[in-house]
Amino acid sequence: MRKLSSIFICLAICTMSLYVSCTSLAGTSSGTEAKMAGVIVDDKGAPAPHSIVRLVLDSFDPVNGIQNDTLLDTTDEQGAYSIPDVDAGTYNVEIVNPTTGANGLVRNVVVDKKDVMLPQAVITKPGTVRVSILTAVDTANGYFFIKGTNIAKRIHDPNVVFIDSVPAGTMPALFYTLRKSESDPISVCPSFEVKSQDTALILFGGWTFTRKITLNTSATGADVVENFTKFPVLVRLNSTNFDFSQASKNGADILFTGKNDRRLPFEIERWDSAAGLAEIWVNVDTVFGNNATQFINMFWGNPRAVSASNSETVFDTANNYLAVWHFNQAATDTVKDATADHYSGIPHAVSAASESQSLIGQAKRFDGVSSYIAMPGTANSRLNLPEKGIYSISAWVNMDTLDGQMHILASKGNNQFNLQVMYSYNTWEFAECMAAGGYTMVSSPASTHVWALVMGVRNGDKQYIYVNGICTDSTITTGNPTFIRSTGDDFTIGKRTDALDSYFKGQMDEVRVSNCAYAPGYAKLCYMNQKKPDALVQFK
Repeated sequence: MRKLSSIFICLAICTMSLYVSCTSLAGTSSGTEAKMAGVIVDDKGAPAPHSIVRLVLDSFDPVNGIQNDTLLDTTDEQGAYSIPDVDAGTYNVEIVNPTTGANGLVRNVVVDKKDVMLPQAVITKPGTVRVSILTAVDTANGYFFIKGTNIAKRIHDPNVVFIDSVPAGTMPALFYTLRKSESDPISVCPSFEVKSQDTALILFGGWTFTRKITLNTSATGADVVENFTKFPVLVRLNSTNFDFSQASKNGADILFTGKNDRRLPFEIERWDSAAGLAEIWVNVDTVFGNNATQFINMFWGNPRAVSASNSETVFDTANNYLAVWHFNQAATDTVKDATADHYSGIPHAVSAASESQSLIGQAKRFDGVSSYIAMPGTANSRLNLPEKGIYSISAWVNMDTLDGQMHILASKGNNQFNLQVMYSYNTWEFAECMAAGGYTMVSSPASTHVWALVMGVRNGDKQYIYVNGICTDSTITTGNPTFIRSTGDDFTIGKRTDALDSYFKGQMDEVRVSNCAYAPGYAKLCYMNQKKPDALVQFK
């Protein structure tokens, strides 16, 4: 983690290269004008002929100001230049060699005498400034400029601006302004360092802290080879990787960016600064397989920021999510669906799991006798999935016991589809009921007293069950031919709506339904990211 120090925050990720800084110039006589002269050399100390030398007042605004084009010269074969008739004032000296592209900047030259000679100045290959924009800007009239130079760049992208050919060394202040604006420019960074042939990062918007979060999908991390787009990455914060005292209340100033500085949608599931714990879902544009170097950026420390947490942009219905229940509400509160479908649930005798027992924020405990969550009005909703359709259903579960009884994890009635523990077999089972009668089922041995991610996937005639990211069964078995498919039941968690038994006993978290058939790599990435310890997210 790094602290960014300026009013509108600057982070330079490079070291200082060669430059010259002057506070005054000795002369031979008094007057209001001076003749300024000097010599320019390259980084090997050889003369730099045909270099253009220009004087710029240190207060100059290149966007709305007018440059005095008479204060310039071109160096001779010995690299020498001479500029007459320089009024008293403080200048910066811009130097560029059009042939080699090398340039330089001599700062804070105070002119108050005649016939002054500058120290020898060195020009080098320039660097680049990347401005990461974390606040609203005007892309029609907005510019970033370096005060006291002719360097200015119009803003076309609302997320990032690259300013090329910036001289290496300590730069004057960077400002944001509007073309033909009468308002004062906004200071972005009072000064910053640029390294030759490297990139300096500057943040614009008021954030104080930033850090990279690595997403490791290589064999040393999540061990996933496929790429996945718009993947909701779980980021867990605690007192060992984050200082909660630096952030605003409830994490209102948290912000994430990804590739090309694009802001990423995110949802804060829990923020408990007193306990030093938080869980945040970040919708990452692409998680690349077998990659140990990809990262996202997290920002915080902006008391003026307004929270951008929004579950519906993370679990977007356009990205196949039908319902997502985090169980992050109090035990008696409505169990909210994180998607825009708003299939919220009514809890019955459900309690909150203890912090030591929970997996992702707050889990729910079901007593096996009367606990369940009902989603009223969902019988004919988008959760009414077709027979042999394309969908996935998953839940994190921690069973208290395997007692030979039926335990429902999630269900849309006994005669449509269920994710469950099957009677005396003591197996996880994903079952779908057929209109012609009977069930199609895939199953896998169940476990107790340990968290397991159970996912059922239907893909037309194919059916799979994944446990902890591994496909444990894809061989469909059939049974109970007298049961005929019916779609009239609401969705429930913890029991079936049409049964007086089958109550789940244990803890449950993060129940999801999606109208797509998730691939094996997706199931594994979910497990590797959401389990404890997380194998995907690394704080380096």
